[in-house]
Amino acid sequence: MKDIVPVYEALVQWIEDSGYRLAGRSRELYLEFDEDDHSRNVTELQMPIAR
Repeated sequence: MKDIVPVYEALVQWIEDSGYRLAGRSRELYLEFDEDDHSRNVTELQMPIAR
């Protein structure tokens, strides 16, 4: 999760570049969590968008 900020920034940039806008609050879903090996963690980012 230490690298999550650049991922959010890239996602927001893609949304704006694609002609969309944010249409609500974002969510993070933690699909897999490995306390011993963080490289195995899987997090899904969800951002509602609209034209």
